[in-house]
Amino acid sequence: MADAAKKYQDLLDFFDNLLVLEGITSNEYVSLEGGELEPVLDKVSLTARRGEVWAVHSRSPFPVKLLLEIASNLSPPADGQRNWLQQDVPRKHRLPRSIYYIDKTGVLYPYMNSLEAIMFATRKRKEGVVVRQNQIFETLIGMGLGHLSLTPISKLSDQEEAFIQLLIASYSSKPLIIFNLPEYSFDEILLEAMTFLSNKLNKENRTLILGSTDPLLIEHAVSHAACLVDGSLAFEGRVEQLLEYDRTLLTIRDDDVDAIKDKMMALYPYLQYQVDGDHLSISEDAASSYDPYVIQETMIREGIQPRQVTVSQKTVQSALEAIGASHDLP
Repeated sequence: MADAAKKYQDLLDFFDNLLVLEGITSNEYVSLEGGELEPVLDKVSLTARRGEVWAVHSRSPFPVKLLLEIASNLSPPADGQRNWLQQDVPRKHRLPRSIYYIDKTGVLYPYMNSLEAIMFATRKRKEGVVVRQNQIFETLIGMGLGHLSLTPISKLSDQEEAFIQLLIASYSSKPLIIFNLPEYSFDEILLEAMTFLSNKLNKENRTLILGSTDPLLIEHAVSHAACLVDGSLAFEGRVEQLLEYDRTLLTIRDDDVDAIKDKMMALYPYLQYQVDGDHLSISEDAASSYDPYVIQETMIREGIQPRQVTVSQKTVQSALEAIGASHDLP
């Protein structure tokens, strides 16, 4: 037993790739107009390395959930390869030993409060009970979640309970945590807490994969993103690279944005213009490289003075919309 544990630790120390998916195609299909069938997942490849925090994103939670179930050996693929950091292949529907998996399955006792649940789950750790309890309590307070400490699990929201499970996972020794709840969106306090945990895991050289349909979670809590569109991988890389898909330059607010749009189109006919109420968004295509501050100076020089002009800050939401538009999503 000791030899097996040492061999596993040697693998952890030597290899960076904790999860490798190659050409994953699902057994599950969706029906398109005209009765044509298309796999929910089609030739998806992904590599998660030590110290990375990933979000797997799709507009619909189903392909994300399915991909992470396949990645965790809980569902079989129709085609493709899965590799985990272990020498033996896990049995069917059994988690690989490197993975801590979180989904909607209730694993917390509802009559315990959050502090008791975390204490119970971490009971095998070496710290004394008092020291461990103080550490957990201080961690919750530091994340702005001290009020959850004495709240019964049965009284938590679904998102709060999911976060407590993620916090418990962070105290485990597993190098890879898969959080398969893409249907959840998190409020500002929980987003900050998720960011705290993702930073903690990164410093420990551990890996977290979050299933998500929420652009804000990607923007706040992860280092890498994989974006699924129609079952295929449309983007894979660092969040900074994802943000480059947001080509919005300026956002203008005015009571007569149509008139502003006409004037701007005369000056910059190759830019793209989108009106939404009293908002006008001006963006460029991927091949262009306009300076928004130069555009602002031109507006002033030409006497175009709307109520408000803002140089756009790149957002994950806009980047995902641009990726979707490039794949003809409405």
